[in-house]
Amino acid sequence: MEIYRITRELTREEEYRNDTEGDYLIILDKSKDDVYGILTKQNIEPFFIQDVVQEDVIKYESIDELKILTLALNVLDIQTNNLISHQFSVILNKNTLICIVDNVSRDYISKILKIFNIRKVYTFEFFIYLVLHGILTDNIMILDYLEGKYLTHERNLSSLSNSAELDQKEIMNIFDIKDTLSVLKRQSLLYRELLLGIKTDIFNQDTKVYYEDLVDRLNMFTKDLDIFNDRLQNFITQTLLIMNFSAAEATKLLSAISAIFLPMSVIASIYGMNFDNMPELQHPLGYYFALLMIITSGILSFYIMKRKRYI
Repeated sequence: MEIYRITRELTREEEYRNDTEGDYLIILDKSKDDVYGILTKQNIEPFFIQDVVQEDVIKYESIDELKILTLALNVLDIQTNNLISHQFSVILNKNTLICIVDNVSRDYISKILKIFNIRKVYTFEFFIYLVLHGILTDNIMILDYLEGKYLTHERNLSSLSNSAELDQKEIMNIFDIKDTLSVLKRQSLLYRELLLGIKTDIFNQDTKVYYEDLVDRLNMFTKDLDIFNDRLQNFITQTLLIMNFSAAEATKLLSAISAIFLPMSVIASIYGMNFDNMPELQHPLGYYFALLMIITSGILSFYIMKRKRYI
């Protein structure tokens, strides 16, 4: 557990003392600290603890003087293009701000603290602004990285000479990016609801500029996300059409080959029947006549298929 007291500066404390002046910033690690016990001392009911620590959502709740922000810090796996979300919570209770974090979000909060201390604007509103601003900025950077990866895959697929050369791995990477965009889209909607909730509960007229900057950043992220998503969807649609066309071409070729051999098979089947009265079988040129018919029918069928551009 890390305890900081905020007065005219940010100072590290050994313990939380409710009888002192100033605000407190407490950082709790889910895996190391007694989150339940510490929050109970802050008069936070047990069912709120369960909701904050365990629920995998992004939301804002306000119960009396207790304000709870459940947030998601995204980390992108560059090998699979999959998004890993680390949930953490920020609880504002009177003169105390509590962050419940895991290992990844703890490092993130530590970076926020450094900025918080450098800027020397020691208010809870500014701290929450820095946290949300950093999350939205990280999401924008993830989106830029995914767009760069997409452009690489798009060039690779567009450079193929024909549809038969489509690389399945490249296509799967495109679909992985699409899945990640879906997660980011859902989160952007949740953050929009969260910002609406904290507009008046946390920010006031003096700190309105922080809120407006967060809204502008979220709008920019959402706009870029929608444009990228539409572009990616169009490319996926074109790729699927190419794949369907390739399958249709293969089916058409197989059908044409079958049509060429069909009359040849019919002639061979007729002369393969065991009837006593088949004059052609007794004729000296009967074999050559049947062979000529088979070859002629095959050539004629091939000519028809070629003229109709089936092959």
